This record gives sequence, structure tokens and C-alpha cells, in this order.
Amino acid sequence: MPAIFPTISPAQTPAMHRIAVLFGGPREGNEANFSGLKEQLATLGYVEGRNLILDARFGSRPAERAKM
Repeated sequence: MPAIFPTISPAQTPAMHRIAVLFGGPREGNEANFSGLKEQLATLGYVEGRNLILDARFGSRPAERAKM
């Protein structure tokens, strides 16, 4: 009679999502926007460090000077 052993699978780690965010001005002028973005993402279940990596970059000039 064969021996049957239950297989124990390692706990699945949640998928990490990465979002890159570009702000047109310096960090000091965009803290409220960045905080608001993180709060809204959290309401959707995306929490930085748990299942989300946020790559934020801030510009050194005001957004109105950026050329497209």
C-alpha cells in the first residue's frame, strides 16, 4: 500500500505592482497630491510596501514650464 503525504505549498506572496508617477514640479509643491494618490490607491487595496511599489519623480521646475 503506497504512503500518501499531503503536500504543503508555501504561502503565496501577493503580486507586487509598480507604478511610476511623474510630477511637474518639486516635491515640496506636490506633497498633497502625492499623499492623495497614495490614499486613493489604498482605498482600492494597493498599499505601498505590501503589494505596491511607487516610483515617484519630481521636476525641478514649475509644471507650466515643461514642454511636450
